[in-house]
Amino acid sequence: MRQPAALPILLAACAVFACTCTQAQTSMQPNGGAKGSAMGNTFLGLAGISGIFGNPANLTSISQWEAQGYAQNRFLLPELKEMGIDLAAPALGGTAGIGLRQSGFSGYKEQLAQVCYSRLLGPGFGLGIRFDAGALSIPEYGNVLAVNGSFGLHAELLPGLIAAVLVDHPFRQSGILAEFMPAQLGAGIRYEASEKTRILIELIKGVDHPASFRAGLDYQLLPILSFQTGMATAPSLFSIGAGLHLSPQFRLDIASSYHQWLGFTPAIGLTFSNSKKESPVENPSQFFR
Repeated sequence: MRQPAALPILLAACAVFACTCTQAQTSMQPNGGAKGSAMGNTFLGLAGISGIFGNPANLTSISQWEAQGYAQNRFLLPELKEMGIDLAAPALGGTAGIGLRQSGFSGYKEQLAQVCYSRLLGPGFGLGIRFDAGALSIPEYGNVLAVNGSFGLHAELLPGLIAAVLVDHPFRQSGILAEFMPAQLGAGIRYEASEKTRILIELIKGVDHPASFRAGLDYQLLPILSFQTGMATAPSLFSIGAGLHLSPQFRLDIASSYHQWLGFTPAIGLTFSNSKKESPVENPSQFFR
């Protein structure tokens, strides 16, 4: 009588295994929310609240409190839905943030709580740390709990050229925890080509997996509309998206990436900023200052 209940678990496990083998981004790896998904899954150089789930050093760009929510459905499989909410605000001479993420379904669920702190150590140079507490739940087989963390930095090499580094989950774990919270190193650059154009180039290397090259473009078409696109290797995927700046406080991001074997992954995100400025939520001239 257990076979029907075990079938969705088996399907979800096979899908997660396929993601791991092809090096698709899994839920416990850093990400840049819906905007990062639109830019080839880049995240190291994304300024603002995306740093909670990506590079915590990038929270230094936040001058007012911000909140964000996002959701994505990997390869349009109901068992691989993911949601996240986060909140960041200036605190203790820097910026603090907290985020909650969840993916899966009742038969296979991954949950992650993250707490971040970042601070500028000098002009254009910031450091951030993140603490992760995660739970993997398979009702018929039990629960697994894990604790790890990460630290990241960014440095302005030249005006408009920013380097970023992330060491994620340096305390390597074995067995299922090695896939649940994989250890990896990321390095990349962000180039502000103009006030309207931003380019991200990154290299992500997992301890047990090939390096993944990622590149993304963000272009401000109109004051209320931005366009994003990107690509990645290991696995090979292409992505596209748009940001709608509903007001100086609200931004809506939609995105979709395509994997040649596993199909489409749509994503959506909503960001709220307490900023009163008249420009869009992200102001490239104020990144990391």
